[in-house]
Amino acid sequence: MNVYTYYQNIDFSGQNELIELWKKSWESKGFNAIVLGKEDAESHPFYNEFCDKLKKIHLQIMGEELKDYGLSCYLRWLAYANTMKEASYACDYDVINIKLDAPKKINEDLLLYDN
Repeated sequence: MNVYTYYQNIDFSGQNELIELWKKSWESKGFNAIVLGKEDAESHPFYNEFCDKLKKIHLQIMGEELKDYGLSCYLRWLAYANTMKEASYACDYDVINIKLDAPKKINEDLLLYDN
């Protein structure tokens, strides 16, 4: 069972250590932990149009240009859409797995977990 996260360098201290902890925690529970990056989003056929429209909308609504961190929060969805070909888990890399064992199969519907 795959679990994905998205990583883009945003100059956060300890980011690389956190990625390694994320990966270890998920793999210790039987998951195949996969870290996607900006290149996975950039290879999506909708990338250029997505970024252009997102930047214009952000400027209209917020009155300022979209910063790299804000853009990365949206780009992860393109990376997931471009990569995930089967039912999988996706989460931020600050979600450390201590209890969830990898299931043999998961529901194909979109599910959001909280708590």
